Amino acid sequence: MPTQAQKIQDLENKVNSVAAELRFQETLMARTESIISDIAELTSELKSKAAVQDEKMLQMLESLKHNHEDIEELRRSNIKQDTELLNKLDRIEERSLKRFEGLEDRMSKLEQYKWFIIGAVTVISFLMQMAGEIMHMS
Repeated sequence: MPTQAQKIQDLENKVNSVAAELRFQETLMARTESIISDIAELTSELKSKAAVQDEKMLQMLESLKHNHEDIEELRRSNIKQDTELLNKLDRIEERSLKRFEGLEDRMSKLEQYKWFIIGAVTVISFLMQMAGEIMHMS
């Protein structure tokens, strides 16, 4: 049977073993707490960065929406201006056509007067020539 000293020695060995295990567990706990603290800090940083990124995304989306609205407004404005321009061109074309028709009428009348004058000059010169011959005969 083991002696009292051996029992005490065994108990001391077990106590030392338990103490070593306890120190190891305490070290693990300290490391775990340190890791948990680091993870908490990283999580906080990530949340902060995510919030900043979310805000930037919202600003970009708002800017894109505003740009889209501006582009749509410009498109409508261009369509309106194009329509107005086409209407003005139509009116100019109508006025030009009326002026052209008026010029054609005037030219036609001038041509009629030209032939009338040529005919009159021919008749007058013929009559003058005849009058000259009549005067020579007499």
